[in-house]
Amino acid sequence: MGAVGFCMIFAGEFLNNLTSDLPALRLLSVLALLFLVPSSALKPLCSGISKVSGMHLTTQTQNNKKNNNECYSMESTISSAFKNPGFGKRIVKHLALDHNYAEGQTYQSSNLNDVGLTSLMPSTKREWPYTRTWDSNSGGEQFNYAYAKLFKSLVRECGSLVLQELRTPLEEAANAVEDRSQQCIAAEIISGLLRSDMPCVVEAWHSWLRPLLWKVLLHTTVESACEWAACVRLAVGGKGRSGRHVPVLRSCVLECIAEPLLPGSATSLVSKRLMLLQASLLELGSDTEMDFQIKLLGEVLEYMSHPAPQVQKKP
Repeated sequence: MGAVGFCMIFAGEFLNNLTSDLPALRLLSVLALLFLVPSSALKPLCSGISKVSGMHLTTQTQNNKKNNNECYSMESTISSAFKNPGFGKRIVKHLALDHNYAEGQTYQSSNLNDVGLTSLMPSTKREWPYTRTWDSNSGGEQFNYAYAKLFKSLVRECGSLVLQELRTPLEEAANAVEDRSQQCIAAEIISGLLRSDMPCVVEAWHSWLRPLLWKVLLHTTVESACEWAACVRLAVGGKGRSGRHVPVLRSCVLECIAEPLLPGSATSLVSKRLMLLQASLLELGSDTEMDFQIKLLGEVLEYMSHPAPQVQKKP
């Protein structure tokens, strides 16, 4: 058995460890999988599918053939894990435990490098948010970019299988509005899915992801809104080292959160929506998504005269 074979075995073990009852083992497994699962799987992404030249397609085909065995092995490993009944539900349930909001607790999931063996592992990611503008409410209280990146890589490897296995657990977690741990893991996973640019995610956006995100906006608590603001910020943020590559679903996400509320909506709902809109603006340049920004500017000017102080302060 070659090195690739051992990597597949390790990947399978670490996937199963995501459902471990040991917090340190779960965190170690997340970091390990970020190394083992390719960050940019050789799968047909939505962006540039119809725009690439024939030469690019030829090069991509050659790369696919060259790495066919390795990609298939990783895909088989992940598929095998997610085909186990209830595996997606167990992952969401156990990873949610890593977000402890209990009063007096000093441990937070964002401090991955503080847990035992994980301190010996090199960093797998750049600091996030990438943009210089920082706002504590739109970075999330315990939102963890590593978790989002992991699920982005998993869905890029296995596409619809991973997505379908996560659908019901995500809907249940998002509906648990009083459980902040469930809300946070749902926000992390959904942001990773939206950022994957996979065709199956684009299809899911129109069928169930968009309704779910809108439902979250309507029903989540004000306390959990910062985690969903982080979700939106990551989903619409630019990609690549320069941040100039636009996520496929950016305009769709912006259109969703910009949907007008019903007249007379509760002040808390207006405030939550403004928090998500503010988070998205932090990732947009002054010359991007102009229709969205102009529409939002007009709306914000109206809110300046809102009777609720918390709404006036958001703009």
